[in-house]
Amino acid sequence: MKHEGWDLWVKAWHKDAQALKKMEKYCKQDVKLLEKCFTAVKPLVSNLPNHNQWKNEAQRLERVEICPTCGSNSLNSNGWRRTKTQIYKRFVCMNCGSWCRGDGHDKNVRAI
Repeated sequence: MKHEGWDLWVKAWHKDAQALKKMEKYCKQDVKLLEKCFTAVKPLVSNLPNHNQWKNEAQRLERVEICPTCGSNSLNSNGWRRTKTQIYKRFVCMNCGSWCRGDGHDKNVRAI
């Protein structure tokens, strides 16, 4: 979306109704574009909050494995992850494509 740059900001600051509408439209478009960009790089980000923290009680009791990155429950087991001290189940999310592993006791799935 084309706009006037800094002049649009100045007009919006002075509460120009037409400039405010244009700024609102621009901001909504910007948020949609940034969401697409974030979705594309999300599997590469390693420090997002783990969605397993927000499991409901039924998911905890049934030991449902959910993706720590996107919260989807469409995980496929894909071999093992070996560290110096332990071996973990490895999973790939079919929704967002991120990799994760079970914790040492296979109670929760966590990002690699």
